Formats: sequence, structure tokens, C-alpha cells
Amino acid sequence: MARPSGEAIDSEAFQRALMESEKLRLRGLLAILGGALALTAVRVAFSGDPAERHAAILSATIFVAAAAFEAVSLFTVNRRLAMGSPQVPMTMTIGPLVEMLVPTLSLLAIAQAPGAGPARALTGPVVVVYYLLITLSILRLSPALSLATGVVAAAGYGTVYRLGVAQAFTAGPNAAMATGVFTAQVVLLAIAGLIAAAVAARVRSHVAAALREEAARREVERYQSELGLARHIQQGLLPSGPPAIAGFEVAGWNRPADETGGDYFDYVPIPGGRWVVVVADATGHGIAPALIMSACRAYLRASLAAVSLNEALTATSAQLLEDLPRGKFVTLAAVRCSPGSGELEILSAGHGPMLVYRASENAVSELKPHGIPLGMLPGYPFAKSEMIELAAGDMLVLLTDGFWEWEGADGEQFGEERLKAALVAAAGHPAADVISLLTAAVESFARGAHQGDDLTAVVLRKL
Repeated sequence: MARPSGEAIDSEAFQRALMESEKLRLRGLLAILGGALALTAVRVAFSGDPAERHAAILSATIFVAAAAFEAVSLFTVNRRLAMGSPQVPMTMTIGPLVEMLVPTLSLLAIAQAPGAGPARALTGPVVVVYYLLITLSILRLSPALSLATGVVAAAGYGTVYRLGVAQAFTAGPNAAMATGVFTAQVVLLAIAGLIAAAVAARVRSHVAAALREEAARREVERYQSELGLARHIQQGLLPSGPPAIAGFEVAGWNRPADETGGDYFDYVPIPGGRWVVVVADATGHGIAPALIMSACRAYLRASLAAVSLNEALTATSAQLLEDLPRGKFVTLAAVRCSPGSGELEILSAGHGPMLVYRASENAVSELKPHGIPLGMLPGYPFAKSEMIELAAGDMLVLLTDGFWEWEGADGEQFGEERLKAALVAAAGHPAADVISLLTAAVESFARGAHQGDDLTAVVLRKL
């Protein structure tokens, strides 16, 4: 069989569809053969003409043999389907051609029967069976097979004509007309095969398209399921609650743009009762940045317990450089907090914005990054960290760029100035509410525009 371009006709799903179609075709044929047997039995029972009875008995024998063949074919197909085997049985390939023997043998039997005659055979209702079988071959979804059934039907009818009819009309006055009529019937059977082949090709194309669509739907569902699991795992890596740092109120929040994202925040306990608060942003968003984020989190946690911030970031950068593809990197800000003290140690690897709100001035300033992003250059040493002091009511706000880069419907970004103004407006609220108010300000500006990047925020508010 020719393989239509672009159609996955050899898939297991397609083969199962073929066998399901074959089941329908075989059941239809068995029903027809059963009806033919019943009518033949009536002819045998009520006919007083020995020649009629003889022809009916021959027809019944042919129908029984055909029904037996179709029953075996149906059993084979059902068994393959029950076993889950995608292999098409041989009976499906040869069945439609073997079935053409039924009308051909029936016509021969009628043509040779005493009192019946060749003309009655080739003009009787049995000829319609050829067309019925050609039509049913469409359910096999094979254009080549449908065409073959038409050719075999035409050949069978022509054979009956040559063996049973041609000689009877040779000497008759209407020999030429009879030959023309029977020849036309042969041509019509061949044309019927061509039409059936065209219909089978179209149906096959539609079935293949439906199977592709179903396969695509299942693939999307599988992908979404895996993304959901990945999101669940990633969210499980984020802190379940804020750390208890004396003198500070801490809140963190994350919302990826896709099912998974490249942002993360973390609270890492280190010796001496201190904590390191981390916010990081891997380039892009989706599955790949999520994997990068997980690796970065693991490397940094392993380093922070033993060394200073700059040493930890230097080591993490070197490890990420070995793992990341070219052009990928991570911006990260780490803040070391000591309980009971307003002093914070900050080191930023290309990360911003880092905003400091001063309650005494009711104003916001921005801290600049201290080095390049992690994973960019081999052997890059991070410089000494920066120290800042927070008074009561002051806040350090660490955000990822998804906040200020979020664009409205007109393409304008929210921007850092609006972000600072929103932070001033949120001052005096608890840390978690500050994050909510900042997020609401950005969403109000966006007016329903798609969130283009991950959002992550951590607020450290001095009590």
C-alpha cells in the first residue's frame, strides 16, 4: 500500500482502527450472508422445480463456505484486538479478494443449472453482490485493496460471461448487443473499484488526521501532567514559611510565568544562628531555567555553611559554569542577617533591583550589583560584600526583573520609578502585604497583559 505523505499510518493506533473497521465490515457481511442463506432455504423448501432447487442448493453451499471464512476472519481480528496486538492478520488482506469468489461461483452455478441459463445468471440479483462487496471494501481503508476488488469483480464477471454466456449468444440475432451489455457491466465494475479506491483514500486520510490529532492531544496532556509535577516539585523547593530572625519580619513570594520558572528565593540557616536570604533569576522561564535554578540552589546551599558570601558565590559560579550551556547564567542576591542586629551583609551577582526603603526619609534608594551573574566567566572572583544598616521601619526589598519589565497593552514597561513609588505607597504595611501591594500595582498597570516573566520578591522589614 502506498503511504500517504505526512500520515502516521503505521502507528499501532491506526492498525487498531483498521481492525475495528474490519470488524464492522465482517459483521455486515455475515449478516448479509445469513439473510442470503435464509432466502435460499426458503427457495429450497418451497420450489417445485428440480432445477431451481439444484441451483439454490449450490448457492447455499457457497454461502455457507463464505460465512465460515468470514467467521474465522472475525475471530482472528477479535483475538488480535483482545491481545492488544497491532499486527494486521492475513485474512484482512486477502479477505475482500476471496469474497469476490462468492458472486462469481454463484453466477457460474446459476449459469450452468438446468433451466436457469446464462442470461438469467448475468442479469440476476447476484450481480449486485459485486457492488456491495466493492462498497464494503472501503471500510478496509486501503485504496489499493478497493481498486483490486473492483478489478477482481470485473474479471470474475467477465469469466462467467466467457464460460457461460458467450457461446450461448454467438449464434443469436442479438449477439452484438448482448456482448455490449455484458462488456459494459465489466467496465462498470472496474469503475466502481476506482470510485471505492478514491473514497477509501479520503476516509483513510480523515482517519489518519483524527489519529494524529488524538496523539497530539494525548502528548499535550502528558506534557501538561509532567509540567504540573515539575511545578509541584519546584514549589516544594521554596521555603514553606519565613525564618524567625530576631528584629526582622521576612516575607517571600514567587509566581512563575509558566508552569515552571527560573526564579527562586531561599532562606538558608548558617552557623551562629544567622540566616542567608537569597533571591535568584536564571535566564528565561520554563523547564530549562527551572533545572538551572535547582542546581544553583543546591550548589549555593552546600557552600554557604562553610565559607563567606563572596567565596560561596565564587564557588557556585564555577560549578554552574561547568553545567550551563553557552549564553545561560543566573543573577543572584544574597543577604546575610544576624538576629538582633539591623546590619545586613549583601552581595549581588548581577542581580537587581535591590531596593532600600528608609522610613525616616520616606524614600527609596537602589543598591547596585557587585559583580557579574553566576556562570558567565571562568575563574571570576566575587569582591567583598556590602554592609548596610536598617533602622526601625526600614525595608530591604529584593525583586526579580519580572516586576519592572512587565509591559502594559501599549508595550510600555512598568519601570523602576513606578516600582519605587509603589514601594513608598506600601510602606508601613507588614512584609507580606508589601509584596501583595507591589504585585497589585504591577497588575493594575498591565491591565490584563500577559505576565511575560517570573515574579519573585523577598521583603526584610526591620522591626
